[in-house]
Amino acid sequence: MSASGYALMRLRSLQEARGWLGLVRFLMSRLARSQSDLVFERALAEQAEPPAAVDFGAGRRIVVIDRGNLDDPEHGPLLAQLLAGEGAVYRPGLEQDDMALAVVDGAGSVLHRSFIQFETRYKSLLGEATWLPLIGNCHTAPSARGERLYPKTLRHAASLLAWRGYRRVIITCDARNASSIRGIQRAGFQQVRAITSLILLFRLVIQHIRRGDARTTWRMVWI
Repeated sequence: MSASGYALMRLRSLQEARGWLGLVRFLMSRLARSQSDLVFERALAEQAEPPAAVDFGAGRRIVVIDRGNLDDPEHGPLLAQLLAGEGAVYRPGLEQDDMALAVVDGAGSVLHRSFIQFETRYKSLLGEATWLPLIGNCHTAPSARGERLYPKTLRHAASLLAWRGYRRVIITCDARNASSIRGIQRAGFQQVRAITSLILLFRLVIQHIRRGDARTTWRMVWI
């Protein structure tokens, strides 16, 4: 999908989810904004066998969606949950190399979801290549929080990627999200960078980058 096509789809999904007033507020908030991201990574060892099943308890299971099974009618109800509203923007990626991991209960309701993305504009902020897997857009239902579904899913994602031949994976979160940081660290990820970005007019980004060895750098990038 072209950049313009993706932008139009993104705006349409925002309008459907938030209404016209919500869309206008979103656009105004993006004229000038700042954000702080922590970047974590995990090295992946070579793995000859597919990942083992994960015990989430209480009849729960994890489902992996990719382009190989995206159009499987069996996954229709699950995709309706994952791609509802603003989630519609993830479908083009799933039609390519992206993956979605969903922990569902016995009734098929999504308790946790995480996406593995490759070609995403967000990587321009991180300075990472499109071939590197990035885990993001993670969410746990309020009723299932505190049960460590998040780190279990991240460990399964890492194992899946290792089996598919990848040797490194990254994940980010907001620097203020303490619970997410704990879940990421429980899954074996190590923090490697802290990035503070000032984003102007959607495109121009001025960044302060603090690395794990205490080195700091500044950079300007057009995304």
